[in-house]
Amino acid sequence: MRRLCRRFRAFLEFFGCVLLCASCGFDYLFVHTVIVEMPERPAAWSGMGALSYAVSWKDESGVERLAFAGEGEALVLRLRRGDPQAIFALPSRGSITFLTAGALYPFDLEPSGSELPSSTPDRLCASFESGYAAATARLIENYGYDPWVYPLEKLKSINEAKRRDPWSVPPNRVAGLLVEGSFRISVFPAPEGDFLLPGDTRWWPESPFCRIDSAEGAQKASLSEGIHLFFSGEERLLVKVEDRAAFLQRTVLIDR
Repeated sequence: MRRLCRRFRAFLEFFGCVLLCASCGFDYLFVHTVIVEMPERPAAWSGMGALSYAVSWKDESGVERLAFAGEGEALVLRLRRGDPQAIFALPSRGSITFLTAGALYPFDLEPSGSELPSSTPDRLCASFESGYAAATARLIENYGYDPWVYPLEKLKSINEAKRRDPWSVPPNRVAGLLVEGSFRISVFPAPEGDFLLPGDTRWWPESPFCRIDSAEGAQKASLSEGIHLFFSGEERLLVKVEDRAAFLQRTVLIDR
């Protein structure tokens, strides 16, 4: 009993020292300051005007925050140290919103060379690969489960390793499969073929992973079965791929 009391007293003294350190300016033990640069523009959006990003995250108090950054800019975020979260960087141009980039904290931190907490900000890598994983993580969390017990890192390699667009499968479906324990990489479909887009304007896909080839003034998009969105300056193009055929619908964008 005496030994237990001594251990408890030692714990209280240690905890008191930690609180004292925090009050003396050592809040970096609990707060992680990170620098997040907006991701490099994907090839699918080359030639388009400048993008802006709406960045959302939970701060060191667990409060949802929103800030805006231009292409090539960076934001300094204060996070609860070591507490995993999905961070979003939603790109847009004018009234057009594209599919999100993001970062998985702390998994996307650049190596700092030290395992000890520091007051020096660390760099957190935002990417479009992590955007899909972040969207899936947030949905799992909304379902009432801990997203960080699932292999979210696998979702980041779908485009590069499998040459498939992860956004061809809605993140809510993948979140459900992960929770059920029935997720397989094969859920992401291979492209059905290359489909010609209307040649009277330049089109940019909603998904950053869409592969587009240009030849003799025409654009061909490599698309899987399902529905895909493209944008020009004033129009939206819906492409439905079914039975290796593409059905197109054009509508005029309305400024909001």
